[in-house]
Amino acid sequence: MAPLRNLGQPSPEIFSFGGRLIVSHRTTKPLIAFYCFTGLWSFNATSGLWILYLIHCHWSLFQVGIAEAGFHLVSFVSELPTGAFADRFGRRRSLVIGLLIGSTTSAMTFALAPHFTALGMLSISLGALSWTFIGGADQALLYGLTGSQRSYAQIYGRVAALSLSATALAIVAGGFLVSHGGWIWPYLLTVATNLLAVIPVLWIPKATSEGCDSQESVLKTIQQAGRVVSQDARLLLLAAVGAVVSTLSTINNLYAQATLQHKGISLTMIDVLIALGTGIAASGSVVGGHLAYRRRRQRFGSGLIVYGLAMGAIGIFPVTEAVSGYLLGNGIDGAIDPIYEAELNEKVPEEYRATILSLPRAGFSLGMVIFFPLAGWLMGHGLWVRVYGTMGMALLLIGIAVLLGRQREQHIHTNTMFRK
Repeated sequence: MAPLRNLGQPSPEIFSFGGRLIVSHRTTKPLIAFYCFTGLWSFNATSGLWILYLIHCHWSLFQVGIAEAGFHLVSFVSELPTGAFADRFGRRRSLVIGLLIGSTTSAMTFALAPHFTALGMLSISLGALSWTFIGGADQALLYGLTGSQRSYAQIYGRVAALSLSATALAIVAGGFLVSHGGWIWPYLLTVATNLLAVIPVLWIPKATSEGCDSQESVLKTIQQAGRVVSQDARLLLLAAVGAVVSTLSTINNLYAQATLQHKGISLTMIDVLIALGTGIAASGSVVGGHLAYRRRRQRFGSGLIVYGLAMGAIGIFPVTEAVSGYLLGNGIDGAIDPIYEAELNEKVPEEYRATILSLPRAGFSLGMVIFFPLAGWLMGHGLWVRVYGTMGMALLLIGIAVLLGRQREQHIHTNTMFRK
């Protein structure tokens, strides 16, 4: 793995005491600032309500699917350029731009969705630019701040848990604000938290050098990152698996509101279940961060199998089993996330980290363009069981393939050692 560089930070001192990882004071303040940024950005009061808001504005599920597809089409087109922008111009700068775009598009969506469906779709689609400027850049920046693979897995698990916990609190806050004040308040709160998140980003020290400020350097970064990936089949396969799993997980999470409502659960209880599921996912992320040190592929594959069974239960079984599957799936989803990220980051050179980390996100966006509206259309025609059964089976098969691939590599390694 390439040495860390270009972050303008002294190398962090990380040592073990009593089996615990200790990070020196030189990296404490930047990490605290990163935690603050994560908490504020993740406190999105519309995250559990935006589909319900669009339905409130008389959108059909198919129109919601088209809007989400537009979001991911913009994301697919912009993922690699924004990742290269972060590597060349600065990851901190990329975060600030993303936060400002997020504030703007949130306000636009609230104002336009009730009156102009097409313009509402456009504002949702442009919101993808916020996601792509932040995504990849945040993980690359965090990896540089932690300074080692072992500490990254543990700290990433904590960051993911913080993000999910903030999201759960935001969902509850959003539901409360809608019930007591109206739909405008969750959107105003989201605009405010995005703007406030800029402050801790500015607390993180500037990088001394991350490339020249030119369009040519961005294009060259994309080309060089493409060469790195094309020469490593395992890295390419890992990015593809991440894209597929993320697509299926997101379809499940975004349509969970409509699915649970279809099974007869009240909107208030749906809000509670989504918040509870997010909290369970946060706990899973902490556990996953501690499980990412060894036997990652075995644990990742096993987790996918359990997740596939849980996802299938959401659509196939009655309400009690469906809720159990939803909550279990959230916990497994949270646990496998840091395991996957640790495996991916271990194989990525620092110079192109944000660009390469954008690859599975680009694949995920392409998958969402195709399958999110398709799932919405099928559910709109009552085919809930087929949608969830197919997604669960796909995760199950991927998990089995991951475990079989690991066993095959162990067998080859054992035979090689025997011949020697």
